[in-house]
Amino acid sequence: INNLNKSIRISNDPNLLFRAYKKLADFYFQKSDYAVTESYLDSTLKNLNPKSKIYWEIERQKKGLNQVVELEKKIDLYDSLIKISDYGEKKLNKLLKSIEKPKKSIEPKNKSNQTSFNSSPRKSNFYFYNKSLVDFGDKSFKSIWGPRLRGTFWRDSGESVVSLNIQTNKKDDLQLIDDIIDTSLDTDLLSQIPTTKAQKDSILSLKDRSILRLSETYLTKYNDYASSRMKILNLIASNNDPDLIPEALYILYKIYKAQDDIRQDEVRNQILSKYNYTKFSKILENPNNLVIAKDILYNQLDSLQNIFYDEKFEDVISGVNKTLLVTDDSDVAFNYEVLRSKAIGRMEGILKYEEELQKIIKKYPNKEQTKDLKSIVNQIVKKWVGDIPETSSGKYLLIIVTDNEDGEKLKKALSKETISGIKKIHVDRYNYKTSFIVLSSFDKKEDANELINRVDKYDEKLKNNFVVLSSQYKNMLIYKTLDMYLE
Repeated sequence: INNLNKSIRISNDPNLLFRAYKKLADFYFQKSDYAVTESYLDSTLKNLNPKSKIYWEIERQKKGLNQVVELEKKIDLYDSLIKISDYGEKKLNKLLKSIEKPKKSIEPKNKSNQTSFNSSPRKSNFYFYNKSLVDFGDKSFKSIWGPRLRGTFWRDSGESVVSLNIQTNKKDDLQLIDDIIDTSLDTDLLSQIPTTKAQKDSILSLKDRSILRLSETYLTKYNDYASSRMKILNLIASNNDPDLIPEALYILYKIYKAQDDIRQDEVRNQILSKYNYTKFSKILENPNNLVIAKDILYNQLDSLQNIFYDEKFEDVISGVNKTLLVTDDSDVAFNYEVLRSKAIGRMEGILKYEEELQKIIKKYPNKEQTKDLKSIVNQIVKKWVGDIPETSSGKYLLIIVTDNEDGEKLKKALSKETISGIKKIHVDRYNYKTSFIVLSSFDKKEDANELINRVDKYDEKLKNNFVVLSSQYKNMLIYKTLDMYLE
């Protein structure tokens, strides 16, 4: 390592720099230090021809680490916010004033060793280009590891005890603030620090869910059993959330199973006995269900999507629930749960849809697609939550209220015998029990009312009807306000 760092300091040769940075990246990857690995891979890329095959391969490797590094940063951020939230305002303000916020990107002073194949110079956030961060890092290092002599492998030298179940992670004030700065350069620090119990609980939940996903990623993506086990044991030992512990134990079971560790049986029995109501217990009872390939699960999802378009929403919800019991793949589960939320929303209204999306956001806080769900929720809150808008636009519609099982049958009979001159007739699902036969489009309300007389004479089941504008009908489906019109 010392020789490689020396080569980097004195060399201007891109080929030598590339090999040195790549060896350092490989070394830290083997040590499971993914953040440092990603930084060295970034430096490796700067000394490669962007058109070369190896550039593409290393870039793909670096992108693969992004999820892990982002999760690690978020966990550090959440942890720091929780700890600093106990500080008094006076102490916190004094601490913040003592720290200079680092700039987004800082050019290294020594440009002589920055020869690369890139036509334009790239800026870097790498910590050793920023003196204030180096100083903070030095103080943080000493606060955890104490003074160390150069030339020693500091992680193994001296006394440093990590518990089997709970990892101690003492940080001084500067390091806590540094974690926040490093993760969020463009936001007001004070605004991020929680002040109420609800805010603290929310951040704790985000932290715990992030640890779950990080442990799972260590296991499934990198076979990093040691890091995965340490994270999950810490989480289990420090948490009592009944919704979180079963999944944490299941990940621990998979770690032990992958290592052929006899402790897998103990964890398995604990899940089956204490958490027999969860999907993880169902999976362990019948592990053969998990042999279903991912592409088959996505084909089933496509089929459920088609059923959704046919407005068979109960079948969609039931199909999703059954699949969720036999898969432990979070990517698959996420997509299934999003489809289920849409089906529930169609049956129970916009506010219920927003509630279901919030559950998914809380359950999968770190997925890239969760950002899209947050955007949808924001739009719902902005546009649909609150007083029902008064509208009076569009064509007139004749709405016939009927039971679900009668909708299509009555529609066919009506279109053949009673209202053959009407251009448009279709059936909409309103909720789990009720459907609408919709007759459209009338320019005048009188024309729609005239048709009611013919409809009423045709069948007693059609007497529950009324006329509305298309804009009112849209709001009725969104807010589930049928009772207002029936009254």
